[in-house]
Amino acid sequence: MDVREYLSKDLAFGGVGHLENGTCATTQICVLSMPEFVQLAVDEYRNIIDHRKLNRIYCCKRGMHRSDTLTRWLQDALNSLTTADGRQVFEARAFA
Repeated sequence: MDVREYLSKDLAFGGVGHLENGTCATTQICVLSMPEFVQLAVDEYRNIIDHRKLNRIYCCKRGMHRSDTLTRWLQDALNSLTTADGRQVFEARAFA
């Protein structure tokens, strides 16, 4: 999925550096504050859970900011799901 269709602002043109990927606080703040991010993240999260779309690929122009932040957010959100007895539901892994 090309996240540029949903998150149109290219952060590289907004001053976020090439080495500031989804692990960088500045990048996270910029991407998570995009008005469209919440809807995209929730839709993808539900798509993975409800339809078992487990092998997802997210891309954008450089693959360093928008797609990387979304992928890392999804990984953390999915890995936080547990059953009533505390067992982890997903073992999600993100690869840049």
